[in-house]
Amino acid sequence: MGREENHSSNKKVLVLFSTGTGSTTRIAETIARGLQDTAEITLKEIDLNRQSWPDPSGFDAVIAGSAIRYDRWLQPMSEYVKSFEMELASKPVSFFFSCLSLAGGQAGQNSARKYESWIRKLVPAIRPVDVRGFAGTLNYKAMPLWVRMPFRAAMLITGLRQGDYRNLSEIQDWASGQSRAFSRAWQTDVQNAR
Repeated sequence: MGREENHSSNKKVLVLFSTGTGSTTRIAETIARGLQDTAEITLKEIDLNRQSWPDPSGFDAVIAGSAIRYDRWLQPMSEYVKSFEMELASKPVSFFFSCLSLAGGQAGQNSARKYESWIRKLVPAIRPVDVRGFAGTLNYKAMPLWVRMPFRAAMLITGLRQGDYRNLSEIQDWASGQSRAFSRAWQTDVQNAR
């Protein structure tokens, strides 16, 4: 998905994601679709190639997220947010994460709250509109072999089976909510500028 045309708003929203096994890609695509009626959307994967990182300065809002691995966002997303701290701090920003913990009952909810807290503290200058977690997928074939074996053992303990735990309608609803929150922030900025 590139830039979408023919919107009543001239606002531009950048949707960024980092993925480990591909599960977060569909989440980011769903978020982008949820926003496309109210703004021009650019969807971009953030990987280790810094040369391909978009500068958020030319956008009116940013939504950025990553899969969780070892209790943190993937390295490219963490580095991106730190690298563009000042640009992101000056506009409405929302963050998201995907993790299997959210498919795992109350213990998973507790883990998700820790991830949310970590993301909020990653760059204190950035005050996100929201931070939201979404359940991901469990697909052993998509994992590198060195990750697959220990992960399989951990999943035996949690009882999670292979499958897609993403709730796309929940993700779409969240994106619509971010669209409304961004619109309120933009209106406030216009009023403050007067």
